[in-house]
Amino acid sequence: IVALIFCSVPLVVKRIASVIENRMKNAKKPSAIALRYALKNICSLKLLHNIARLCALIVMIILTICLVLASVCGQMENFEHIFDADYAVFNATDSCYQKTQTCESVEAVYRAYVVQTDWCMLLSVDDSHAYSDWLEIDHPPTGNEAIISRGIAHTHNLKVGDTFQIEVNGVKCEFAVSQIAHVPSGYIAVNCQDMGIPYNMLLVKGRDGVLPAELLGDLSQTTASELAPIAEVDTLLERFISAVQVYMDSGKILLFVFIIFSLIGMIDVFYESLRARREEFGLYRLAGMRRQDLRLMKVLELAVTIGFGVVIGLGAFVISALAVNRGMTARGMEVFLGVLSLFR
Repeated sequence: IVALIFCSVPLVVKRIASVIENRMKNAKKPSAIALRYALKNICSLKLLHNIARLCALIVMIILTICLVLASVCGQMENFEHIFDADYAVFNATDSCYQKTQTCESVEAVYRAYVVQTDWCMLLSVDDSHAYSDWLEIDHPPTGNEAIISRGIAHTHNLKVGDTFQIEVNGVKCEFAVSQIAHVPSGYIAVNCQDMGIPYNMLLVKGRDGVLPAELLGDLSQTTASELAPIAEVDTLLERFISAVQVYMDSGKILLFVFIIFSLIGMIDVFYESLRARREEFGLYRLAGMRRQDLRLMKVLELAVTIGFGVVIGLGAFVISALAVNRGMTARGMEVFLGVLSLFR
């Protein structure tokens, strides 16, 4: 569809320009007369069609790339706020859990299970207050219930009430979908205790007014004899986020290079159209057109051509955005939801 749009750019530009030019036949103002000449030229000059086509291509590509980058930024930001906690204590025993609860700087301690499966990230917390609002978990799952993200539902064609199997710690577990959350990234929230799966970490939330360094010091002192590693919750997905960030930076660099070369190409095509029409401009001068009217006509040609290109490019971008979202949804990620999450 996008290819057909770009192939039809000259026809679309000609048609729009012809309609506008016909409506201005009786115009008397010099600026209106210059605009009529500009529209006539747009109807007949292939170089101006190329400018419109190139402009449409630039607009479509830039907006599509920006959409993907913004969506990934939103998903990365959300990944950093999966849990409403400050620190994670790994390989924690029951003794470590009890000691952590006695810290004066600690407001709440949650037992949690986090693991990366073939499908996505599997989450489980003994208290639903540990989940951030971003996850949109209305009530914690019980038994073999599972809350899945919209992307996972689309990828595996699941609906509320359907059952599915995933492998957890080498054992296949069957879950029933109890809720589908409209979030950009893929996750599955379950109740690992009901499934007989042991928790693998503690999530610790500090009291209001307590500095992170103070909270970390208390935790380190309390769990010193437990040999349990402590890390910020935001670093749980640090490896994934850092890997994605590399691709993000590469995409931004390529986008910048593309914009520069595209602008150079547009300027070159426009000046080529001016060089090819020197004799035509001379005839306009002999017919009585003033120099400022001729200059105005050139500016209007460029402005109208770019305007048509932008409009056509926006239409192509809408189709491309829908196609990109459909393709990303098949991978468990929602493009538009990722962009919207930036404004939460």
